[in-house]
Amino acid sequence: MSPRELTVESVRYVGKAGMGAFRLGEKQLGWKCVSGPDGSSQHQWEGKDLQSAEWHSSCGGGHGLLKLRFKAKETVRFADFEIANLQKIKEHLLNCFKIKLVEFCPAMKGWSWADLELKDDSLRLTSGDRLLMEVDTAEIG
Repeated sequence: MSPRELTVESVRYVGKAGMGAFRLGEKQLGWKCVSGPDGSSQHQWEGKDLQSAEWHSSCGGGHGLLKLRFKAKETVRFADFEIANLQKIKEHLLNCFKIKLVEFCPAMKGWSWADLELKDDSLRLTSGDRLLMEVDTAEIG
């Protein structure tokens, strides 16, 4: 594997069945199911179409979620990344796709006081600088 490629095993594509391998190449990125009912499922995107990337430390047990937005108003999420992968992913996105990975930490206090924001086709509920909840508007309805 070239230094311009990164593969992370045991990652879930949110909304798809099974575990898979997430791969960042020099010009493309993708996910391939390796276990589950849809063992042959593959998804691939062009790196030039990537507009933004977010890391959410919200999967519990030292794991995180990677949220990617593309030019075609497509948003995809990948869960169960180990925190140890964060720095490699951050460097790869910046070096190959010129995308800065933005990190969000979950809020640890109650839901009583929060700010509601509609931004970039998603509805976000935040408390201070902490993300409480986010729903893509395409998923509402």
